Formats: sequence, structure tokens, C-alpha cells
Amino acid sequence: MALFIPEIPVGDFAAQAAVRERLANSIKEGDLGVLEPLALRLAAIRGQTTLDLTRKTVVLVAADHGHPHGNTAVTADRAQAIGGQSAPVNALARQAGAVVKVADVGMVSSPQTAGVVSVSAASGTKDMTQGAALGLPQVNDALLIGMNLASIEISTGLDLLVVGGVGSGRRLSALAIMHVLTERPLRELTADQEERELVQKAIEVNQPDRLDPLDVLRTVGGLDISALAGLILTGAAARVPLLLDDLASAAAALVAAHLSPAVRAYLLAGHRSGDSAHDIGLRALGLRPLLDLGVHQSAGCGGVLAVHIVEAAARVVNEMGS
Repeated sequence: MALFIPEIPVGDFAAQAAVRERLANSIKEGDLGVLEPLALRLAAIRGQTTLDLTRKTVVLVAADHGHPHGNTAVTADRAQAIGGQSAPVNALARQAGAVVKVADVGMVSSPQTAGVVSVSAASGTKDMTQGAALGLPQVNDALLIGMNLASIEISTGLDLLVVGGVGSGRRLSALAIMHVLTERPLRELTADQEERELVQKAIEVNQPDRLDPLDVLRTVGGLDISALAGLILTGAAARVPLLLDDLASAAAALVAAHLSPAVRAYLLAGHRSGDSAHDIGLRALGLRPLLDLGVHQSAGCGGVLAVHIVEAAARVVNEMGS
């Protein structure tokens, strides 16, 4: 079954060079620390020398996982709180001037609230420790759902996209994906013995093909991580900066980068969660996190907090040119 992968353009190096020259006329290289390379990256992504980041959206995807660490009640509660605009990420997004969208891409029980968009590909995943988490058609459906979610935001105007997950159990699937695609030992990814044993069992049962990212999603992934990969691919194709939030979004970005290596140029790492697997995933993507605040299992919070840093880099460029 063929999957449509959108064409992702290379960065605009002329815009980047123009911004570099503008900065060089005002400051010494290195004076602004991380803001300078971030500004240059934004110029290449957007293809612009004046950086407008007015329209900011946070898209969080929710799905359940059938393995022992999944909890459908927790997923439903978190999705309902975010959809009802009462979760921490909602407060932080209001401060950042961003809109939060939460999409049910594979929950067993979707909250009955207008704030949660139901675009489910299936009612949760299967237990990856007992067999494949998904069927290949479900993987393709979830990827396309993610692409459509991104396309909707892009069609109404989008300057910056924060991506993350909500579902309980996504961590274990993300660990499995990281283990397969980075080929790093499980002991480096997690200190938790139970996590290592469950991931190892899933790998032994399913034998994912690390050279085939769709097979990795099928065997040890999830509907949420698959949808996030679709979001990332389509956002990159539209030259939208993509601000990654948690381990699940890093795992999805790694999958997307295996499907289309050009996607890496459009990725930004919002924060460092203190999770060794997250660190390894970001390094594999060549990313340096913008913040290190100890935010764990953030459901968008770490990514939204980093919006302020991204906007600071854009403001430096814009006001130096005025």
C-alpha cells in the first residue's frame, strides 16, 4: 500500500544569508547565544527576512495504547481537560497567544466535548507485547489524518505549529520506536526495568524492520505517533516551523525524517524533559532543546513555553531591520 509523502522544499538560503548579514551589522557573532542560529533557521524555513509568527497553533493528538502501560480513563480525562480549556497547556497557550486543538485519533472512549475533534482511525491500538500494535491500513489512515489536521490549520493561516500527544501509554511506544530507529540499547533509553522488559518483549514478538518506518509504526507504534508524523510531514511541506514537545513527538519526528530526510530542516526542539530517551531522540534529529525546565509528560506545556523563545528570535530580526 503506497503512502503519499508530500514534497518538502529545501531551506531558503538566500533569506538566511540576508538575515545573517543584517545581524552581523548590529552584533558580534555569538552575542545573542541561541537566538542567533534560531533566527537564521527561521529565515531558511519561512523563506522570509521579516518573520511573522502571529498565527500559532498547538495540535495535540490523543489515542489509547493496548499495552500494559495504557490507561483509557487517563487519556479521556486529559483530553477532556484540554478540550475544555482547563489544562495547564491552555493557560500557557493563552499567554503565548496560541490556539490549542486536541484531536481524538484513536481513543477507546472519546470525551463528549466540543473541544475535542473526533477523527479516529480506530478504537485504540492493540497490545504490542502480544502482536502488532496496528494494521498497515490503520497506520496509513492515521498518517493521513495527521496530514489533514495540518492542512486544515495551514489553509486558514499558520506561522508556527507546536505538536505533541495526550494519550496514556504513548511513552512506551515512543521508547520502542526510539530503540529501533536509533539502535541505542534500552538501558540507555530508560532506567525503568519494567519498561525495558515490555519494550524488549514487543521487539521480540514483532521483529520490526528498522529500514521501514511504516513497519516500525505498525509493529510497535500507535495511532497518535503515526498522526504526529503526518502532521510533521505536511507542516514541513508548507514551510511551517515545527516545535516538538515531548518524547512522542520526537519519536514521530524521527519516523517522519526516515520517510523524508528533508523534514529535519523544519524541526525545533521545544524543551528538554530530563528523559534520557528524549535526549537521545533529539540528538538523533540534530536538535538542541530551547528550554530545560524539568517539564515532564507535558501534554504540550514544554513546547508552548518555547514559543516565547522562538518569537524572541523573530523579534530581534524584525526590529534590527526596522
